Amino acid sequence: MAELPRAGTAPPAAPAVPFDAKAAIAAAQGKYDAALKALEGSGKCDAPALANALSLYVVNFASGSAALPIGDVAELKKAVPALKLCAKDNVKLVVVGHTDNVGNPAANQKLSEARANALKALFVGQGLPAAMFAASESAAFCCSTRVSGRNCRR
Repeated sequence: MAELPRAGTAPPAAPAVPFDAKAAIAAAQGKYDAALKALEGSGKCDAPALANALSLYVVNFASGSAALPIGDVAELKKAVPALKLCAKDNVKLVVVGHTDNVGNPAANQKLSEARANALKALFVGQGLPAAMFAASESAAFCCSTRVSGRNCRR
């Protein structure tokens, strides 16, 4: 017969499972791909769904760098058709860069902005209007439309 814990004692803790960054990134990638597939073929802009899809993608920049990794460029280009549909509806996106907390805060601020601008430049280079994107360093992807003024954030 199993012994019950005595009153006032906590049950034994479950063993800690180490975080698997590669598995987490792969899971996010799968969600990104699924979200983009859901947007395909509709022929119309779904700005909140697009912002959600883009917020799922993780760009793993090299330390101290704002250069988009080649593999990420190909993946991010998959969003261009949906972005072009939303550009027709004057949707605006805020592109956000992040850094870790290692190093000088002012340098990290500049690096965050440079990372956001690198992503913006990628999309503009694919024929999207520069005015569609604002680069930032402080929030997640969000979108708004001029017509409704509504915002969405993930």
